[in-house]
Amino acid sequence: MEEIFRELQIPRFANALTLVKSAHKAYNARPRMDRDVCTNICDALESVAKEVFGQPNATFGQVLKKANGAFAAETISTLEKLYGMANAHFRHGMTEPFKLKSGETDFVYLTCLAGMLLFVRSTP
Repeated sequence: MEEIFRELQIPRFANALTLVKSAHKAYNARPRMDRDVCTNICDALESVAKEVFGQPNATFGQVLKKANGAFAAETISTLEKLYGMANAHFRHGMTEPFKLKSGETDFVYLTCLAGMLLFVRSTP
C-alpha cells in the first residue's frame, strides 16, 4: 500500500488517491465493506488509466483499447476481464446483485492496485 500511496502523490492523481483511500478504509473495516472496496478501487484504476493515457472522458474499456500494444496482450486481457466483472457485479449498470466472495474481493482489490502501479510506472 505504501507504494501506491507514494506513486499517487502527484497532483494529477489526486482523485485516484482519494478513491484508493476510500477503498482501503472499506477493506480494513469490520465488517469489511466488500462492494465499497470493489467500486472504489476500480474507479481509482479507471481514473489513473484515463490520466496516464490522456482520455479523461473515455471508459476504462476505451482506455484499454488505446493501451493495447503498450503491454503484453495477456495483461490487457486480464484488465478487460476485470472490467467486465466490475460492470456485471458492482459498477453502475451492474447486471447482477453484488455477491462476490471474500477472496474475489481480495482479487479485485489487489489486481486494481497492481494495475495502477503498472500504468503509473509506465507513463508514456
